[in-house]
Amino acid sequence: MAAVCWLVALRLIVLIAALHVAFAIYSGYRLVTAQDEREAVQVKERLFAALVNLAVLVLALAAVRWFEDLVM
Repeated sequence: MAAVCWLVALRLIVLIAALHVAFAIYSGYRLVTAQDEREAVQVKERLFAALVNLAVLVLALAAVRWFEDLVM
């Protein structure tokens, strides 16, 4: 039962990763349409943070796949 709960909890990582991808796409659009340099720098910082978070979530998803193989 604990393994099932663990897998369900880790599946939420996929949802969070999808939200980060959507935010990164939106930030890319905002970067293209930025009106001034200050706004562009702020968008770049948020885009970089979203991509770093996405990389961490991809590593967590790889851990989920490894754990599934281990349990099954």
